[in-house]
Amino acid sequence: MPPNDTDSESYIDECRLPEYLGDSDLLASNELASNEFRVLFKPVIRILIETCELLVLALVVFVGIRLAVQNYVVSGDSMLQTFSPNDFLVVNKLAYETSSKSNILAFLEIDLLSSEVRSGDVVVFPSLSGNDYDLIKRVVALEGQSVESRDGEIFVDGYPLPEPYAFAKNYDSWGPIQIPRGFVYVLGDNRGASYDSRTFGPVAEANILGKVVFRYWPPARIGQSPD
Repeated sequence: MPPNDTDSESYIDECRLPEYLGDSDLLASNELASNEFRVLFKPVIRILIETCELLVLALVVFVGIRLAVQNYVVSGDSMLQTFSPNDFLVVNKLAYETSSKSNILAFLEIDLLSSEVRSGDVVVFPSLSGNDYDLIKRVVALEGQSVESRDGEIFVDGYPLPEPYAFAKNYDSWGPIQIPRGFVYVLGDNRGASYDSRTFGPVAEANILGKVVFRYWPPARIGQSPD
């Protein structure tokens, strides 16, 4: 027989939770479950955090490398025998940068010590003919110097320039040419098949994209760029 309203109220008022389900026991049970959750998922969370850290580090390293170096593939024979077609090269884009020339270096407060172009450096710069490819040539004369060719032999300031790297010399004569401030004179090592300063004149140092520092392909010719 169902209890009347009064009995129902009395029944509800008199109902009590068992002692083993008291408030303190419920709190302890929740805390235990929370601890078990932490134990189970703490390694997973740690792995996720470490993975994110590695990804961020990899991104920073990648961006840093791309800012500092650039890879190129030689597609002509103007630098024979130093570099051949299909040689893969690494170019240091910060070789001639200073904090006064680079916003990145200025922001990082870095001033590189080796920031001057030297005679004998192999450099990369944009084509001056309006094409969308870059040129690779060797610096033979610097600002303030005079350069000339006498039957194919290069003279700088009146003295013959040692060129053990020169290949297939031609026997043309030209000059002397005075190199203006902020410019360099560049030639291909393969003088008979090179489009260089003899055609387009001295190159502005500000236009130099970087210095060739390493060849990484083909394997048989891996090594530093010969100066």
